[in-house]
Amino acid sequence: AVVWLCAGALLLCNADRMINSVAQIPMAEELGLNMTSLATLQSAFLSGYGLTQIPGGYAADKLGGPRVLFGGMLLWSLSVILLPLCATFSQPLIALAMARALFGFGSGVAIPAASSVVGQWVAPENKTSGIATVFLLFNMGAGLGPLVAGLMVKSFPWQYVYYTFGFASLAWVIYGWFSLPPAARAPLKAPEPAPKAGADVEPATKEVAVMTFVHAAYNMGFFTLQAWIPMYLKPLFGEFAGIASAFPWFLSAAVGYSAGLSADYLMKSKGWSNLNTRRFFLGFSSLIPAACLLTLSFTSSPVLAFVLLMVAAGSQATFVSGYHAYVQDVASAQAGQLIGFTNTWGIFSVMAATVGVGYILDKTGNNFSIVFMVTAAVYVALFVVGATFLSGKKLFPDSE
Repeated sequence: AVVWLCAGALLLCNADRMINSVAQIPMAEELGLNMTSLATLQSAFLSGYGLTQIPGGYAADKLGGPRVLFGGMLLWSLSVILLPLCATFSQPLIALAMARALFGFGSGVAIPAASSVVGQWVAPENKTSGIATVFLLFNMGAGLGPLVAGLMVKSFPWQYVYYTFGFASLAWVIYGWFSLPPAARAPLKAPEPAPKAGADVEPATKEVAVMTFVHAAYNMGFFTLQAWIPMYLKPLFGEFAGIASAFPWFLSAAVGYSAGLSADYLMKSKGWSNLNTRRFFLGFSSLIPAACLLTLSFTSSPVLAFVLLMVAAGSQATFVSGYHAYVQDVASAQAGQLIGFTNTWGIFSVMAATVGVGYILDKTGNNFSIVFMVTAAVYVALFVVGATFLSGKKLFPDSE
């Protein structure tokens, strides 16, 4: 019950994030914002998002994942509700950037806290499927947000999208918090001391550096797809671009969850080692999207472009069974802090990439070919570094 209630919060977190990629289109037309301005708003979100990754993970590991997650959800729900009001200010871009930064600040605790929830509430042999469950709903939110937003902006002002999702999230805060068992709402008990470091313990600095690169590379690909798919699809699908952009993420949810079940099956029934299983899914989540994006750079067919985006979004979701499950393998007791740390550096790299994408699109007349080729190269680098240098050995043994 705890995992599913928290997964529901992750669904709304990603839905609240994704509505912006659709609602910003009519908002930009109304306010006269160009691609660079929209990229600035995305960077404002990412700045707030990056600031709470490490403290959010630390708090979740020490105080309890559910408590931190629902606290952050309260903050991001209010920021979504306030965003349309910011558009009425005399300097709307500044006000909107502040609202987006506040949304990032609240939602930045979501992934680290969810990792802590799995570490604290799921048995070791079921952690891969537990992570997959959380990201099943997270990716469903990525589809639900643009689907509902795409339908709404056809009949209602764009402001209604933010009000609808903001109040829905606020309602889930109340329902989810009071539906949690008392133990999940109480302060977390300190873990028992663990054995000292042994032969199967990896020096943390080198391993964390590799993990940080892998997470940062994935974030660059993921956020490029998530933030810009509706803009890319608009010339192909017109007013239906927002609706069309939802379907790759529904596929992503299904593939990501299936990958979690498959990973557990390979390890339990086929005797695959944890490390080989994680490497396999790292390859699946990076090399297939890279091939799709490279092909996408040279196609002009709307149908083929849509199919390639579907495959890219679906395959990248298996990263959950590669990287996020790997974190549970090597540092379950400190999963929130570790995810928060690696995601922080990933977010700041994405901030720079987001501004760069907006600049490229403005200068090239929305030509996405360069963007897709660079993103494909980043995906390839992710696999090479992860498959070569991740060791599979325990980190922070004194806290395990």
